[in-house]
Amino acid sequence: MRKIIRSAAVLAALLVWACLCCFPASAGGGKIAAAAPDAAVDHGGTFTVTVSLAANPGVAFLRLDADYDPAVLRLEKAENTGLLAGMFTTSKSTDALPYVLTWANASDSTGDGTVVKLTFSVLPGAAPGKTSIRISAADANNEKLEKIDLGEVTVTVTVACTEHTGGKATCSERAVCSVCGQPYGELGSHKYGSWTKEIKATCTEAGVHGYYRCSVCGKYFNSNKIEIFSLPIEPLGHSFKSYTYNGDADCTHDGTETGTCSRCGAKDTRTKARSALGHDYGKAYLSDASGHWRVCSRCGGKTAAEAHVPDSTGTRCSVCGYVFPVTPPVGHVHTLSFVPAVHASCDADGTAAHYVCTSCGKLFRDAAGTAALNASELRVPAAGHTYGAYQTTADGHVYTCSACGGTVTVPHTFGEDGKCTECGFVRPDTPPGDDTDTPPADDPDTPVHEHAFSDLWSANRDAHWHECPCGERVVVSPHTPGPAATATSPQLCSVCGYVISPATGGETEPARPSVDPILLAVALAMSFAALVEGAVIIVLVSRGRRGGKE
Repeated sequence: MRKIIRSAAVLAALLVWACLCCFPASAGGGKIAAAAPDAAVDHGGTFTVTVSLAANPGVAFLRLDADYDPAVLRLEKAENTGLLAGMFTTSKSTDALPYVLTWANASDSTGDGTVVKLTFSVLPGAAPGKTSIRISAADANNEKLEKIDLGEVTVTVTVACTEHTGGKATCSERAVCSVCGQPYGELGSHKYGSWTKEIKATCTEAGVHGYYRCSVCGKYFNSNKIEIFSLPIEPLGHSFKSYTYNGDADCTHDGTETGTCSRCGAKDTRTKARSALGHDYGKAYLSDASGHWRVCSRCGGKTAAEAHVPDSTGTRCSVCGYVFPVTPPVGHVHTLSFVPAVHASCDADGTAAHYVCTSCGKLFRDAAGTAALNASELRVPAAGHTYGAYQTTADGHVYTCSACGGTVTVPHTFGEDGKCTECGFVRPDTPPGDDTDTPPADDPDTPVHEHAFSDLWSANRDAHWHECPCGERVVVSPHTPGPAATATSPQLCSVCGYVISPATGGETEPARPSVDPILLAVALAMSFAALVEGAVIIVLVSRGRRGGKE
């Protein structure tokens, strides 16, 4: 009885297994993927296709079929990566397609990644162009014998031409073969277009190099067709090579010296080191009863007062000659001697006329001896020079003092044209003008156009620039806001004058035209005279301003 029951159990198990084999359940599936090289493969060359498994639900058995064109490709080898455990088998020959690869194991493999690497070679004489390799999961199940749908994938490989043809190269990209789609050959030539003239830099403003611009790649080139990577020219900076002393030092302070830029005529004034004159006290002393001192002939500064040093007689100072006052005896009568005046010059002090008592040394203004005075009151200050019109020399403007005949020279102030802005004297080293800017020869096939950028600024609300009539723009820069707008003044760009913000107040009444009645009368008289003499008189009458514009 037990044998019968055991046999029935075995039979039932076999029936269950058979049912599972004949009618397997379906399990959730992942997918296969494949990758091939993008570059074209030459005849006789090899390449590798990697076949991968993604979102692996667990695989115990897998069959992959590989289909390809045997007239173009030959499968050289199949390399199992070991991602799937168990036995690995392949077709014995690559002649019969599809080429079959199988993996079998008692339990599931759940890893994702590359399953196998297939190495192909391109047959000699294979037609150039694209060819496909299709990898399909013909059969797959897990350890429960549940079917898994992994799908299929197709990769495309390009067979290179032995000789490429077609396509057109540019200066930035090589030609693309019209058969195999691969780039080949050298880059094409640039399309230089018209020459843009150089904007020369000044001492304070940047310039722009002259250039060609390729209309294809947008790169810039110099006159020798060599690529340049930066167009702006840095400002040159001032060139102050020689300085002229300004003659403004005094006794205690250094003076200044001024240099002129050799390029633009700008001025630079700096302190001239160690140019202070120092005091000129001379040998003469001033004195009073308390002591004696000296006075600088230039600035009037005084030395510290020093005590008198009596001489051997005890009546005079041995240093300054001061006569010590002697109390005259009762009934003393001054004996006065006249001392004539010493006239002051332009740069030296003088002494006033006075009287001195030959007995007691006292000083008086008058011959009667009634108006006493101190020695310090005798000084007559220097009058200073009186300069008139100047004479022009190569060194500058020479001024002559009408009082003493002394001269002083003020250097010329040269403008950008090499002329003195005051007298018109031309600097000897000024080179002749040369405004020519001959551009290099353009390509013979390219129409010649020379840009003529305006010296005036063009602007919109965002930026300003210099513009050629053809529309080309250079030195494009954002606005530099000036002082904020007020009730009566707008905010302007401090570079180009563009109105960034209008005045904050209400609109004002437009100004009415105004004409000076005297000027109008003179104009009418001149017009009448012109009719008589046959001359043409043009009278300019100022116009009122309306809306901020003339």
